[in-house]
Amino acid sequence: MILNSFFKSTRSYWLGHTLFWVVVHLYNCRYYFSYNHDYWFILFNLPKVLIGFFMTHLYHKTLEWRDIDLLNWKKTLPYSLACIFLTTPAMFYYEEWAIQNMGIKECADCGYDMRTLPFWQQIEALFQEAMFYLFPWILTYHLGMVNKLLSKKKLEVLDAQNLMREAELDNLKNQLNPHFLFNSLNGIRSLIFEEPKKADEMITQLSELLRTSLTLGKKDLISLSQELDLVNDYISLEKMRYEERLRFYKNIEENLDNIQIPPFIIQQLVENAIKHGTSQLENGGRIDLNCVKKEGNLEISVLNCALGLQNKSGTGLTNIRKRLALYFGDKAFFNIAQIADSQVIAVVKIPLGV
Repeated sequence: MILNSFFKSTRSYWLGHTLFWVVVHLYNCRYYFSYNHDYWFILFNLPKVLIGFFMTHLYHKTLEWRDIDLLNWKKTLPYSLACIFLTTPAMFYYEEWAIQNMGIKECADCGYDMRTLPFWQQIEALFQEAMFYLFPWILTYHLGMVNKLLSKKKLEVLDAQNLMREAELDNLKNQLNPHFLFNSLNGIRSLIFEEPKKADEMITQLSELLRTSLTLGKKDLISLSQELDLVNDYISLEKMRYEERLRFYKNIEENLDNIQIPPFIIQQLVENAIKHGTSQLENGGRIDLNCVKKEGNLEISVLNCALGLQNKSGTGLTNIRKRLALYFGDKAFFNIAQIADSQVIAVVKIPLGV
């Protein structure tokens, strides 16, 4: 169990860790070959490299077992120093012992026995050894692990933001049906006593419309053609109430049917135009819906007759703004404005290819 835990690490770590010590081994062999072209030196140098290999891996596992924050250098520094102070002497004195006692005469004759030098010179030699082996390994290790941690944290932040975005979108979509249902039921209530047959027809039409809206409301994006079908059903329902007072015209550019947009965007604009325009005018009014492709955007505009711009921050319009911002950021555009004494226009621009 302990061994499994000791050797359990990611593939990228093992690749980098092994590659580093293989390069060290090859470099040392090249150095010794300059004295003697005997391939036995490969075996002589191998224990030294294995000492470094396992001690640095132990360092890695210790940080992992103790759950040390690699981004906090104050916490990792003691472990780094311990790794250097334990590993460097072990590698260094093994090499000196091997040179003097394993019959490697060419290397022994080339200099002197480091173990017989004054203490401070041995410390200097150990520091050089650490500079060559341990410092590069620890630096490379921490750069790699910190980069991995930062990437992981970045993904976690993105996941959290996506979850918050989805939760907010769900909340906004849940506002739509009650808002839509409330306005429609108000219209039916006004007809129950005056025209009960028409009220009954409106209830039937409303149930069909709600069934469609509930299906589409579960989706993040729907095609423009689906949204327009919903708008047509909604207009049919409202015409039962307003009859000739509601005059609806649309101009839809060709080849836009499959463009994806958030559900109920157009329906809410039309609903707003009826509620604050047509219903307030004695003779009703005209509503013009236009959908065109313009400057890399799908531009949707709803122009309606009205007594004036009464409310720019109602539930429906606020909902549209928030959903467009969540789906498209600052690439989307929405504005509603009065352009004449008796006309109000709402414009939505949705970026294509996003």
